[in-house]
Amino acid sequence: MHPARDAYIGWSPTEFLEKCALNPRSEIADWVANTIEHAIEELYKLDFIQLDLLPARIPKNANDDMISALRTQGLKWKAQHMSPSAIRNQKARLDARTASDEDWEVEAQKALFKSKRAIELANLLEVRTAVFEAYAGKRGKNRLVSLMATAGGRNTLQKVLRMARADSIGTAIVDLMVCGAVAPYNELLGGKLVAALAVSPEVIEQYKRRYGSAASLIASSMSGRRIVRRADLVFVGTTSIYGTRPSQYDRISIPCQLIGGKVGEVLRYKYLANTKGMGSFQFGSSTKQAIEKYVEAQENGKRRVNNVFGEGANPKIRALREGLVKLGFSEELMTHGLQKCAYGVSLVSNLRDYLLGIAKRPKYVFKSGDAIKASRAIASWWMSRWVRARLERVDVIEKIEQHSLIKPVRHGARVVLPEADVTQMSLI
Repeated sequence: MHPARDAYIGWSPTEFLEKCALNPRSEIADWVANTIEHAIEELYKLDFIQLDLLPARIPKNANDDMISALRTQGLKWKAQHMSPSAIRNQKARLDARTASDEDWEVEAQKALFKSKRAIELANLLEVRTAVFEAYAGKRGKNRLVSLMATAGGRNTLQKVLRMARADSIGTAIVDLMVCGAVAPYNELLGGKLVAALAVSPEVIEQYKRRYGSAASLIASSMSGRRIVRRADLVFVGTTSIYGTRPSQYDRISIPCQLIGGKVGEVLRYKYLANTKGMGSFQFGSSTKQAIEKYVEAQENGKRRVNNVFGEGANPKIRALREGLVKLGFSEELMTHGLQKCAYGVSLVSNLRDYLLGIAKRPKYVFKSGDAIKASRAIASWWMSRWVRARLERVDVIEKIEQHSLIKPVRHGARVVLPEADVTQMSLI
């Protein structure tokens, strides 16, 4: 659902560039420069200075030799990380709650993160040089106009956009993976209640309480010190079970006035698009293992995908995609065609600008206050909106009455255990 989500948020590259061209703002020009500087400052660089890859003070215009040296060394560290002996030493993950700055500094100097830091810094220095040259002699919004005047400048702006997106995807955006109601509450559209409560002030409050003081594993490992990202949840995305509408998410429009917001505004699950239907379940486990062994043999025992935290998201998908390409097959084989309907809920009025870091504070469409009271208000709204009418229907009552806990149990939410396997040893 990511392309549809990005289009809804307003940070898809094409749409973002179009808006910058139509309405160049000095604020955006400042944001470009600040995003790059912040990213450079956050990287751990002491070991690079000790290895003479960097001077003690990095110049505004980094030369090609410096950038090339960082990339070359980064690739060497990447190859080192792929060796079996290195992988064994990098499987352990730090406890984000208790790790000290010294622990994060040790983590930063592992081959994986040295490689990521070197390549990332090379990219950042290249981008900063391009921005610095475009901004030279310009002021205000003219800096952005100058940057967008060339294809290279527009490409640079897209790179900055990707940096900013990466910082907020894991902290301000969540995907609702499982959402529904067990029998008999499914007959009363209990799934709609669960979906509505998933975007309630109580969930946002608990999300911040749980993650607001937690160190970011990747950012801390790249910085060599404890880095805590803001945990202001502003967007919830999800997909339906099937690719047809309506689903349980359709018509969920919670009046914001119930939870301290303005009259007329709503929290709504907006249909975004159908997913492309990509995945790996169409491949059997033996096929996946065979592809993995083939790739490993081609790399002389080295593995690009090792299920080590920090390598990248979804290692199974990445490993399978790499194997298919090496075997000469198209990535289209990963399209199984079983589409789902993608939905999204914006909890703020300044979604794009906050997620990109242009706006420093989220503007929620409801007021912070008694979160439990807000949940009760949502439950009462659900009751009046859907449940009361369904309780008046004879067919619904009959379906509910079919569920019984009296033996023989006929309850639709029961878990059916497998038949006894006499070959298994007794635990007694």
